[in-house]
Amino acid sequence: MSGINIYPKIEKTSRGMANVVILIDLNNARAGRDNINKKINAADWDNSLKQVKDGAPNASLINQVIKNTINRHQNFFLKRETLDLPITKEIIKAYISKGSRFADFSIYAKEVIDTRKTKQGHPLDSDTKRRYLEEVVRMDKFN
Repeated sequence: MSGINIYPKIEKTSRGMANVVILIDLNNARAGRDNINKKINAADWDNSLKQVKDGAPNASLINQVIKNTINRHQNFFLKRETLDLPITKEIIKAYISKGSRFADFSIYAKEVIDTRKTKQGHPLDSDTKRRYLEEVVRMDKFN
């Protein structure tokens, strides 16, 4: 994946604890931040390996959550690259905020059809929306 870096990091909070987050950089600029909702003791983080140290409580579980989250993000971007779809900072932010709703194309397409406007700024007419939705349903039959 050209220009995309996905890696874990900790953000220290009070009392020596830290949140584990997954950062996504696009062309060496921060594009997204995904909090995996796991807190650890800041001293239990191995910065060189980018994972929780082996002796920490639930280390293997948290490390597996980190790996799974990174894999999920890599799969999303790889699918977009394979389909020759753009990857921009705005798309990354939408993907992080909407999560799996954005990753599922049919749900994403239906949201776009509902909010899409013409070049003149007018909403799509009901007949056009109906035709587009029929195409999405037809595509779902093949998936």
